[in-house]
Amino acid sequence: MLISVVYSFYNEEKVLPELIERTIKSLESTGHQYEIIFVNDSSTDDSYKLLKEKAAENKSIKIINMSGNYGQTQCVIAGLNYAQGDAAIYLDADLQDPPELFPKLIEQWQKGSEVVLTKRTRRLGENPLKMLLTKLGYVFWSKAAKVKMNIECGDFVLLDKKVYKKLSEFTEEDPFLRGLVAWLGYKQSIVEYKREARFAGETHFPFWGGNPIETFFIGLTSFSIFPLYITFFIAGLFLVMSLLSLILFFSESLLFTVITLGFGTLHFCLGIIGIYLARVHFQSRRRKLYNVESLTNL
Repeated sequence: MLISVVYSFYNEEKVLPELIERTIKSLESTGHQYEIIFVNDSSTDDSYKLLKEKAAENKSIKIINMSGNYGQTQCVIAGLNYAQGDAAIYLDADLQDPPELFPKLIEQWQKGSEVVLTKRTRRLGENPLKMLLTKLGYVFWSKAAKVKMNIECGDFVLLDKKVYKKLSEFTEEDPFLRGLVAWLGYKQSIVEYKREARFAGETHFPFWGGNPIETFFIGLTSFSIFPLYITFFIAGLFLVMSLLSLILFFSESLLFTVITLGFGTLHFCLGIIGIYLARVHFQSRRRKLYNVESLTNL
């Protein structure tokens, strides 16, 4: 059996030596053949140079070097497209998700699971407010999208070959990988673990940065039109309030307040519609998800 491991990374020079050592040790303990695919999302530090040296020493280490910065999800999909394993595992490269869990994931796969998820029982080194808002966001997403997804299961997943090859058939320009895996279904199981704090360096996904918020809207608009129903309901509510204030109260100040709120709500509704139009625009371009500059050992 061949196991593929995919790491998407950006500027992880401080983490890579430890990551490689622990990944190899964990995979060798399984007794299976393996390949470790690193997808370099146009790093600006010495990560690529370091990996080239490691790949020269170990042909199981393979590199996909992107020509530009395309994003974590796009790089993961690129790694899965090049993977040859009977199963593939993808996870973050910051060592918050332990490679030592690989044997347990593979064990569940060998028992018949086609998708093996990992559930975080504790998350060290994370902002509690960020965790709360993230959890609420995924609860809302699950209800709106009507897709069953375990909220505490992140992007540390083992996929059978027939599953991860299905992902290459999707043509969405901004894919929501966690949602797509949940939507595909297949026989699933869960392995629990404690998520560690980042091994070294700083996170590339600060909560108040664009990535988590953007990911939420991408995921929501990819799987649900529920927000459009909300805009319809709110617009109708303010229309009724305006008519009632005019007919029953005939108060100029009250009417002015309602109309002002109504215009504000109108712009809010137009903003939501604009997000969906932007999604249609992006998808209509039919651009490639990524562009590869060079390959090493592939």
